[in-house]
Amino acid sequence: MHTFKEGSLEQYKFIPLNEILSYGIAGDLIHIHLEPAEGRSPGEKMELVQQGLRELAKKLIEDHALEGIKTILATSWIVAAHPRIMEKLGFKVEGPIDEKMRREHFADESRPVGYSHMSREQFLELYGGQ
Repeated sequence: MHTFKEGSLEQYKFIPLNEILSYGIAGDLIHIHLEPAEGRSPGEKMELVQQGLRELAKKLIEDHALEGIKTILATSWIVAAHPRIMEKLGFKVEGPIDEKMRREHFADESRPVGYSHMSREQFLELYGGQ
C-alpha cells in the first residue's frame, strides 16, 4: 500500500489544482487531496473534482518532472465513506487501511479510512483526453 500522511497544504506541499482538489508527490506516487466544499451541491463538487483530475492529467502529460509518476492514489475517510463515487471516478478501492498505517499516518482520524488507486496509464486514459 502506498500512502503518506495527509495534512495541511503547506505542511505537505500539496499543489492546488482548483479550489477543492490538490495533489502531493512522494517518489513515483501522486496523492490527491480533497478540501471541504461546504455550500456546494453534490453535482458542483463532482464537477470540480473531475475538472481537477483533468488538470492533473494535463500536468502529467506536459511536465517532464512528472514522467516517473506511476500511481495516483487517494487515502481518506472520503474513500471509505463513498467507495462507489471513487469507483465512478475510475479508482480501484482496496478497502480500509490497516492498523499500522492508521497509527503512523491517520492517528487523529476517528472515522474509517479507505485506500484507492489508479495507474498512470488508466488515469491518462480517463482524464487526459481534454
